[in-house]
Amino acid sequence: MRRQITLVGMMLFVASVFIPFVFGVDVDTEHTGYLSDSLCGNAGFPEGYKGVIDLTKNPENHIAMCLKMDNCTKAGYGIFMKQKDGKYKYYAFDTKGSDLVKKNILDKITDKMTKNILISVKGTVIDATITITSAELVKPKNEKSKSDKTDKTDKAGSGMMM
Repeated sequence: MRRQITLVGMMLFVASVFIPFVFGVDVDTEHTGYLSDSLCGNAGFPEGYKGVIDLTKNPENHIAMCLKMDNCTKAGYGIFMKQKDGKYKYYAFDTKGSDLVKKNILDKITDKMTKNILISVKGTVIDATITITSAELVKPKNEKSKSDKTDKTDKAGSGMMM
């Protein structure tokens, strides 16, 4: 009887080590992409913007205000990650992951942040879902700081932008 229990235990251990590799499960790794609510993420575009904003091509254009709307917070969250073909695929977070985003990221999205909500998460990908253990907001590399911006006024000094 003990040998059977030991054998079953060893088989379970071996299976837990090799199954993720056999089935392509991405175990507890870091992923960076654009935050989206599940309503917009699953549709591939924000509500009312079909044909205008394609989140599978430009997820950075997802509107930050949308992330805080009641229907969107209730739907949960996920991440658009760039694929080998250059398009982005949406991966939904499980309930705990969405709660983690609400706790660690939503309060950091300010009124000045209109879009381009880049995040980094650590977790396990299974099919189109990620079970995450951490989530943080990332400053996009192409974002200029205030000191990088130049004032473009006309030569008369009226302050009008050119």
